Amino acid sequence: IAPKKLDTTSSTLSSNIPNALSAGGVSAGSSDATHTAPQRLDSSISASSAWNQAGTWEEKDTSEWCNTTLKTFLKDSSASHTSSSTSTSSFYAKIKNVKDLNGDASVAFVSGKKRYVFDYNANIVYKIYLKNVSDENQGDDKDDDDVVIGEGTLFLPDISSTAINDELEIEIKGWKKVPDAMYRDDAINCRENLVGNVRQQVIAFVTTFNAQY
Repeated sequence: IAPKKLDTTSSTLSSNIPNALSAGGVSAGSSDATHTAPQRLDSSISASSAWNQAGTWEEKDTSEWCNTTLKTFLKDSSASHTSSSTSTSSFYAKIKNVKDLNGDASVAFVSGKKRYVFDYNANIVYKIYLKNVSDENQGDDKDDDDVVIGEGTLFLPDISSTAINDELEIEIKGWKKVPDAMYRDDAINCRENLVGNVRQQVIAFVTTFNAQY
């Protein structure tokens, strides 16, 4: 019996039938089988500002500006007091020197939100004067004819963004020049007024810092 001719129709058809699809939608026998399926977009990734492309933490150093500005505000602190024992005695206090101002400051951008960060401490030297009422110009910037009745130092240990919502801590150190007994109560009252004004000046610094940056 002569050999039968092979029927190639079935093999041809079977070769045209795709293999089973992989999980990624590419046939297992295909040369593209190593390609991954389309990736799902991470909805947590969004456009951020030019300043903070990472969207996490960026910081701008503002120490130089804050050092100068805070020192100016502290130096401008002043207070006055009129004696309760006699209306003819007037006193005033002025800051003579801001020394040992230490610290730094910055503006931080955290997840798109701006935060003002600063941490300082300082010693400020003050003098208390008995005003010369015979000179109508006294009380301006001239202290030449006024008598210094007291001198001392205020220490500000924590001028910081973490404590600014609380009352500013101010330590009153001992007198460098002790007032005479007849002026002591008035000098203490004048000093207390000065402490209050120093607190106001620090708040003014913070407001200016926020406006500047």
